[in-house]
Amino acid sequence: MKSDITKLQINTIIALALMRYLYRKREISEKVYRKILQKYGKVVIAKESKLC
Repeated sequence: MKSDITKLQINTIIALALMRYLYRKREISEKVYRKILQKYGKVVIAKESKLC
């Protein structure tokens, strides 16, 4: 099974995870966190039909 995940998607997901971590530690504000999610939060790795 070939994966269609790109390096950009992987890097974006890692960056979003880091932002979530920093937000939970209160090192970035909610306003900044929400802006990041609005811009990059709709990243899709794989379609649901391909997960199983």
